Amino acid sequence: MPLLRLWLIRSKDAPLTILLDSMANYQDISLHKILHLLLQHSWRWKRFIVDIHGHLPSLCFSSELASLLLSKKFKFPVLERVAINFCPQPSDHTPHSTQLCNVLYEIPSLLSVVMPVPCLKHHATLTEILVYSPVPYNDVLKTLACCPNLQSMDICLSSYSPYSHYAGWLSINHQKLSSLRVRSSNDDSATALRLLLDNLTLAHLTELEILSEDNTIEDIRAIYKMILRSNCYLKALSKLHVFGHAQEITRLLCLPQLHSLQRLSLRRVTNEILEYLTLQRSGGARSVVLPSLEFLELDEIVPPMLGSTLSHLLVSRFDSLLAANVVMGNQILHTPLDNVLWSHPGYRIMIQGGDKCTDLLLNDEDGSCRDSWDERSWSSQLIA
Repeated sequence: MPLLRLWLIRSKDAPLTILLDSMANYQDISLHKILHLLLQHSWRWKRFIVDIHGHLPSLCFSSELASLLLSKKFKFPVLERVAINFCPQPSDHTPHSTQLCNVLYEIPSLLSVVMPVPCLKHHATLTEILVYSPVPYNDVLKTLACCPNLQSMDICLSSYSPYSHYAGWLSINHQKLSSLRVRSSNDDSATALRLLLDNLTLAHLTELEILSEDNTIEDIRAIYKMILRSNCYLKALSKLHVFGHAQEITRLLCLPQLHSLQRLSLRRVTNEILEYLTLQRSGGARSVVLPSLEFLELDEIVPPMLGSTLSHLLVSRFDSLLAANVVMGNQILHTPLDNVLWSHPGYRIMIQGGDKCTDLLLNDEDGSCRDSWDERSWSSQLIA
């Protein structure tokens, strides 16, 4: 405590970043005093970050801080970022944690928050929000309606319940949101995902990530319709499941709104999609499927897969591709910047450098590599 007081005195009027970590012993009276001492300088707080471990410490902290803030004794005129992290993340919020978040949302200077609950009150300055506990889709819509200047949202959807459904917040047309990341808490939240996408128009959206255990055809169609309705030109599209939906995925990827896509991440990828993404020469020109693609992630390629299919894809995009990350089963294959590297027992390893195949090895079934190849025939086979 004496050192903390000395530090606060020496820092004078400088803005403060407060980080409280590992609150396993929050019931300790010294931590209680530390919080009270820090709050005496609340007018200097610029960032407030808390990592609370354990249910009882989080309960104690939420109750303590909520009651202190409700007293209205402390002002936060320059506070821009708040992160309240509970570990493990609670599936159900205690009244104290919800009350704490609601009080923090009332701080008008906030720009960025990490919270277990969404903002359901009007907030004019909030630009970034991450909600890590599952919330109903209609609360997501309400948050967008309450935060007109929101630019980035990272949200976890709970399962759809007709009892929590209400039509008052449907059809949100948000003019500022540029990045949307939606995580589904379980398979039952698929309906909530579709309802969310069906009722969103995001004209300035450039980054979209849908992270779930699986995507249905209806999910892919909802994404397609939302992009078409919004007329938003994406730069990044991530974490879509391909297996079983090849036709819908190709229909999505050929949208004019994805012509400038720079980052693409697909999961459970099939040979059909690999072939579709491969740039083809036609009359001296290449096809225009995602011509601006710079970063490609293929997570879990569904067997059976021919090594040449992936090789053709990587070589065809070597002029524009900056990095590719390929995961096949438990094997991670990384291809950074100027180096395209693909490896799998029984298939060739291709190292692509410059504008032609500069090195080629043969990977035997036992995983060993030997210097045996016909570079000219292999290069012509790949590039032709």
